[in-house]
Amino acid sequence: MRDSRTTPPEVSIVVPIYNELENLPDLVERIHGAMATQPLSFELIAVDDGSSDGSAARLRELAAGPGLALVCGRFE
Repeated sequence: MRDSRTTPPEVSIVVPIYNELENLPDLVERIHGAMATQPLSFELIAVDDGSSDGSAARLRELAAGPGLALVCGRFE
């Protein structure tokens, strides 16, 4: 993955999140694993749509590391 501040990613993966707390670490790991085998730079954007199970907090923890952008809010 390239530094998104200098070069835009070649692929954007947008994942809607709603009450997926227990699945989030595996989801992020699998996407990163799959994309690591590709010659393309990428970004992973997780959009939390008002989860009530703590998904947003877990996404914030995961987003503290490289390779995950987080969007929180209710989109209607």
